[in-house]
Amino acid sequence: MEYRPFGQTDLQVSAMGFGCWEIGGTYGKIEEAQFQQAVQRAIDAGINCFDTAEAYGMGASEQALARALGTRRKEVYVVTKFGVGYAEMPRGRDSSRQRVMAAI
Repeated sequence: MEYRPFGQTDLQVSAMGFGCWEIGGTYGKIEEAQFQQAVQRAIDAGINCFDTAEAYGMGASEQALARALGTRRKEVYVVTKFGVGYAEMPRGRDSSRQRVMAAI
């Protein structure tokens, strides 16, 4: 696996990341056991960068990824996003400090 610097940090992340949008349920049901197996195989193959977001199932993807990583959580970097998908907000967006802290 090829690794590259993550922005201007000292982190070295795999050139290929693992996207977790689908486990959030947007495209239909995915068996969690299969997702967990895929995550473990990805780590075994050297992938250490997992991309998720709060909006992927309003937390479902982040929670499923946490379960899939289990004891291997410290072996990888989780890249997540927030700020969209809030029905109660204008245009569904909220990047306020309060939302940042709640998302963390």
